[in-house]
Order: sequence, then C-alpha cells, then structure tokens
Amino acid sequence: MTTQQLRWHRLAGVLALALGGLAIPGAGQAQGDPTIYVVNRGSIAIHNLFVSSASADKWGQDWLGDKVLLPNHRLKIEPQRGECLFDVRVVWQGGRSEDRRRQDLCKLNEIVFAGPGSGDAPSTQGRTPNPDFVIVNNSPKTVTQLFVSPAQADKWGEDRMPGVLRPGERYTMRLPRDGQCQYDVRVIYEDKTTEERRRQDVCRIEEMAFNGSGAQPPRASSGAPPAPGGGAPQRGSGPSFGTAFFVSDQGYALTNHHVIEGCRSVAAIQDGRPVPAHVVRRDERNDLALIRVHVPVTVPFAKFRGSPGIRAGEGVVVAGYPLPSVLQNGMNVTTGNVSALAGMGGNTALMQITAPVQPGNSGGPLLDMSGNVVGVIVSKLNAMRVAQATGDIPQNINFAVQGAVARLFLESNGTPAAELQSTADRKVGDVTDSARAFTFQVQCDQ
Repeated sequence: MTTQQLRWHRLAGVLALALGGLAIPGAGQAQGDPTIYVVNRGSIAIHNLFVSSASADKWGQDWLGDKVLLPNHRLKIEPQRGECLFDVRVVWQGGRSEDRRRQDLCKLNEIVFAGPGSGDAPSTQGRTPNPDFVIVNNSPKTVTQLFVSPAQADKWGEDRMPGVLRPGERYTMRLPRDGQCQYDVRVIYEDKTTEERRRQDVCRIEEMAFNGSGAQPPRASSGAPPAPGGGAPQRGSGPSFGTAFFVSDQGYALTNHHVIEGCRSVAAIQDGRPVPAHVVRRDERNDLALIRVHVPVTVPFAKFRGSPGIRAGEGVVVAGYPLPSVLQNGMNVTTGNVSALAGMGGNTALMQITAPVQPGNSGGPLLDMSGNVVGVIVSKLNAMRVAQATGDIPQNINFAVQGAVARLFLESNGTPAAELQSTADRKVGDVTDSARAFTFQVQCDQ
C-alpha cells in the first residue's frame, strides 16, 4: 500500500467513526440494519407475515396487511434498526404456518420459504425433531377427550386430556422425541361428536385447531343412500361418485381430493359410459385434485373469472351430479348467492354460498352469472351437529374452494387456467347449457 493509499484508508476510518459507523459503499450492510427480503418459493400464497424481535413474547403486526405474497414474489421488510435477532413467521393459504427462529437479519439478504410439505424446511440433521404442538379449541363446545396415536397404530390408546378443553382454550400436547412425526389426532366433544386429523406431520405443525363445525365432504355412494351428514362411504363399500370439470382441451380436469382419495381406479362418466382417467396431482390441504381423462379428441373446457373479482351478494350457479342413487337424470343445477368470501374460522381459501349442495356435488364448478368458474364445491355444513351445539338449525351454509386458490393449484402443476372477464349477466339456463359441455360425473372404484 502506498503512502497516499494509507492516508485515504485512515481518513475513511476516521469518517466512519465520526458518522456513527456509517458504512462505506461496497463495504457491506451496516451493523444493526436488519433489512431483508422475504421470498415465497412455495406453490401457494402467503397470507400473513410476522417479524418480531426474538426477545418478544408476541408476534405483533402482520406485515402483509390485507395483501398476499404470491408464489415467486418477494417483499422487502425493514424492522427497527439497532437489533438483529428476529423471529419470522409466515402463514400459508389454508392456515398452515412456517417459522424461522432467531434469525440474524443483519447478516442475511433474504429468507426463503418453500411452503408446506416442500422438504425445504430448516434441516433437523444432528438433532431430534420436536413433535410437540398446541391443540386449539375453536369450537363452541367443550372437548372432553383427546387421543393422539402414531399414524401406523391400529388403536387410539389412552385418553390424553387431563381435564377438559373449553371453547377458546389451548392445550400443549407433549410427545416423545423418538423420531416419530406422523400422528393421528381425535377429539371428542361434550355432545359425544368427534373430529379427527389423520396423518399429521406434527414435527412441522405448531398448532392444530378444531372447530367442531362438522363440515363434511358431499361425496355419495351409489350402493346405498348417503351416510348421515353426507360423509364419504367406507372403503370397500362399492363405487362412489363426485363431480369434475375440464380445465383444458386435452382432458385435464379439476375435482376434490376427497373424491379420488383411496380409489383403485378413477373414471369419467361420458354419455353414460365410464372413460378411464388417472390422477395427476393432489392437494390434500385445499382438497383439490387434477385428473387426466383419456379422451381421444379435444374437449370443451371451463374458463375462470378474470375481472372484476367476485363479491359477496353476487348470484352463483352450482353444476354437478348430486345423489346419484336417487337422481338419475343427468347434471343438476342449483342457484344462490355468495354469502361471504371466507369459510369457517375465517379461512380465506374458501367462500360461503347459499346455493344447495348434496353428496355427489363435490368437485363441481361454482359459476358466476357470466358462466365463468369462481370456485370448486367442497363441503356442506352439518346442520344437525351445529344444532346439537347451538340449539338452532343453520340454513343454506355451504362452501367452495376459492377460484383463485384453484387457479394457483393448476398453474403450479403446469396447467394454466383460461380466464374471461365477467361482464355479462346471463340467464341461469344459458349458464347451465355452457356448464353441461365441460362438467361430468367422476366414478371412484374402491
């Protein structure tokens, strides 16, 4: 180093000291500057983002507010300077959360979240996974019993609830750290009704909420009347049926995950005859599935609503094949309105509708009055269970997966959804005629 370079080096040091450690350009990030980018590398949207001091006991504000962080997008976060260690939490579409604890944001340029089930969560190599999680009672009923058993076990075992869990209360479930992560969980309420979560990876879940609503998938068996409450038939009880609709001219179609779950084979009923199909992708969390029907020619397919977005109060049409053991006259339609742009517990992956749905409607399209898809029918409220809990029978409360969620699922699987603007106000008969061209019945052989 020359004498002149040495003088400039010393002068830069003095200036930096006098300016309180202000970084020289190119010298790196200033100490105490925790500015980073949060990156969504998952296939679904992030709905909430919390960044709080590692020493804080609360998460604080949601940095996304009323926005979402879409797949392959990033958001710049600038927490308060002077501190570096932060906890970061994202809540994915569908409600599952993912955390990064004690992150030194002064040394990081970005934090990447890959999404539930991606396998890209922080490595647990060299340490035993922690299967402890919190059970939250979001129902209006008291939980009196709790069973948590390894997913491969054939018995529930002993009741693990030390007392009762009243509405709004939380209970931390401590489990052995023996490497086991897949568990089945069952709660029993004071009215003897049950609610279950099967094959839960509790090493990746912090909370598991039970709402006691009794919402059930409307899939029907052809061999007997629908089960009480509209539940799916038991395996081995014969073929069951749902609804699906084409989303491309190459035979790709959308339906519910629970329609094709456990099926030995899947077929599309076309002109009264089964046409073989196979499952391409599944999304159990959002209850969606993409199937490919082996059609020899191109087929008409549905268009999704482009703009403007659907609003509460708008009219909608449900197309599908309900109650196949009772109604054998082809596709049926019902009409109603959008009641709310969220499902139970504020689940923004769903919307609530008044249009009636029955077992067999699962996986069918929910259409606006322009004939464009705005949702996928998924469940109906179990009115009897709610009546037992509240003393009142609810009416016209059914649910559909939001069209935006279905589109993200399709796009993540390389099947972009076609869209049209919804500006026309067509008659129900006209919407029905267009739906009949791309909507069909799905047969599941178990």
